[in-house]
Amino acid sequence: MSATRVTGLPRRVAAWTWLEATEVGRMAFLLIAPSAPLPWGSTAQEAERRMLRLATLLGLDEADRPLVYVGPCVTLPAARPDADGGRGTLTVRLGECGMGLRARACREWTDFARAGGPVALLAGLDPLAPDSTPGEVEEYLRTRTALGRLWMGTTAAV
Repeated sequence: MSATRVTGLPRRVAAWTWLEATEVGRMAFLLIAPSAPLPWGSTAQEAERRMLRLATLLGLDEADRPLVYVGPCVTLPAARPDADGGRGTLTVRLGECGMGLRARACREWTDFARAGGPVALLAGLDPLAPDSTPGEVEEYLRTRTALGRLWMGTTAAV
C-alpha cells in the first residue's frame, strides 16, 4: 500500500483485504498497519503516533466501541473484466486533504463493495509483516483489539 506524503502519516504501511460473514451480515474488511520491519530510523512510538493520525483522518474509533460510520471514503476503479487478473486497486481518501492510500483487493472484494456492501476499515497501531498469513492476521486482530490497539469504522465504496 502506498501513501501520498502528508505530514504525520505513516512512512510505510501494509494492507490486507478479505470478506467475512459477521453477526450483522457479510462485510468487506481492509486492515491497514505499519509494515514490519519498521523503516530504518523509525521507532514503534513514532509508528503508533503516525497510525493514530491516520485513524483520526479516517474518522475511526477504538475497535471495542460501537462501530462508527465514517462516510464514503473508498474509491474503486471502474469495473473492467480481467483488466488486472481479477484484482483491483482501491483508494482510501484521507478526509478532506485530497490525499489517499492505495491498496489492492481481489475481484470478489471489489465487486461486493461496488454493489453497496459494507466495508470495515481497520487501523492497527503495531507493525505487521506484509507477508503475514491469514492466521497471523487473525491473531493480530484478536490481540490488538484486546489491548485497545486497533481502530475501526465502516464506510461505503463510491
